[in-house]
Amino acid sequence: MELSDVIEIIKGLSDAGVTVWVDGGWCVDALVGRALREHNDLDIAINRQDEKALQDWLELQGYTDRPSPDKSAWNYVVGNDKRCLIDIHVFEFDDEGNHIYGVAYPRESLSGHAMLGGIKINCIPPDWVFRFKTGYAPAEKDIIDIHALAEKYGYEIPNTHQNEGVVITYVTGSVDLLDEIEEMWSEGLRQHHIEKSVHFKEFFKEYTFAERKQKILKHTEGGKLLVIVAMYNDEKIGYCVSSCNKLIGEIDSLYVSSNYRNRGIARELTEKSLDWLIENGCQSIELDVAVGNEEVLPFYEKFGFYPRLYKLVRKT
Repeated sequence: MELSDVIEIIKGLSDAGVTVWVDGGWCVDALVGRALREHNDLDIAINRQDEKALQDWLELQGYTDRPSPDKSAWNYVVGNDKRCLIDIHVFEFDDEGNHIYGVAYPRESLSGHAMLGGIKINCIPPDWVFRFKTGYAPAEKDIIDIHALAEKYGYEIPNTHQNEGVVITYVTGSVDLLDEIEEMWSEGLRQHHIEKSVHFKEFFKEYTFAERKQKILKHTEGGKLLVIVAMYNDEKIGYCVSSCNKLIGEIDSLYVSSNYRNRGIARELTEKSLDWLIENGCQSIELDVAVGNEEVLPFYEKFGFYPRLYKLVRKT
């Protein structure tokens, strides 16, 4: 998601009479004054009294509901055809300032202000963001945010959230490495597609790794295959499978474990694969993105990939 999209949303909601507090990664970017990492969505908090105006604006802008594992009446995700996702957190206080509905923001946590993209925004203050993010087991993106906040504001980082300098190694092979990605494909990528698919959830539920492997091998007959596995110590945390056949290259499959995202691993896997495809004389390089997984398109656009056609499959 781009900064211009975020500013457009904030301004649009302001014009519609909706007061927004920016939360999450974009809030941290604003507080530290620089972009720390990529963001898939925009987290916002709104007062329940503004929810009707919010819904009216979302409908006018073409936003619709998106799947979310934590969906509730007061926390839900919407998206539009520009691949913008908004994670909405609704709250309400009574006249005495007591929380009575929705996401349990302490009232003091909705008192922050910062500059983002040249405009002043409401946001979560730095001390509260730091408190929130050090209150649970962190993902890699949280480590990035926590260290940036600590550097900017002088906070002491708990031992549980120290960055021990994770070193990622990359193992390169061919057909011999395909079986090494089975667990990541089955429990990671396939499950992701089951959750995201709009029309073909049953297909992905029934699709096996043996079938996927056979399809890759058949596609590669007479050509070359590259498998790269990303490792942290002895743990497999990501992979990329690429093929080159008759001067046409393809990134067949790319996955990084959710606990290790936003560390540049997907970028490194993609760059290594593209270098290999180019070195092997591929004059055209392509990849497939499943419908429902459009959130990855901005990532691929950074490498020069753009939609060219839509492939329709008849359900049977």
